[in-house]
Amino acid sequence: MKRALSVFGAIAVLLLFTATAYAASPQFKHGGEPTLTDNGKTLTLNAAMTGLGNGNLDVSIDWTGTTVNNTCTSPGGNQAPGQNPASPASGNAAASIKPDKNGNVRITLTTIAPTITPAQAGCPNKNWSASYDDVVFLTATVSIAQPSTGFSSTCTANFPAGGTVNGGTYTCS
Repeated sequence: MKRALSVFGAIAVLLLFTATAYAASPQFKHGGEPTLTDNGKTLTLNAAMTGLGNGNLDVSIDWTGTTVNNTCTSPGGNQAPGQNPASPASGNAAASIKPDKNGNVRITLTTIAPTITPAQAGCPNKNWSASYDDVVFLTATVSIAQPSTGFSSTCTANFPAGGTVNGGTYTCS
């Protein structure tokens, strides 16, 4: 009889933990849907989620855009406007983010500003240095996944046809 109760108790505990593992129901909080903000040279993702189980979220941003107002600086320190009004640029950022013990997480991920070469900026030669004032972001794709629960969400930024504006915040669907 004791053995039967021990086996029954072990099965009950196993079922309880199994039910808990499947209780995760990841979703974006009300008002926490992904948004992307143009910071000038970088892009920041913000989102808030709840209902997450154990395990980290894998978050990534892939983007394309152009650098604008390129400037070339000679070895002597003299600046000249770049010959190319815009240089193609692209990049990505990724992070692994841990939800709190209640299954909630606030996601903030910022890309790194791209670098451009003197040739991309239209400088006379490689001895010159290149800089730019702004990145106009043209596309961005956000991926958020929690492998431990099977949750996965991908969205595309809703940028205007001509690209982003500094300080603008854009939805992602």
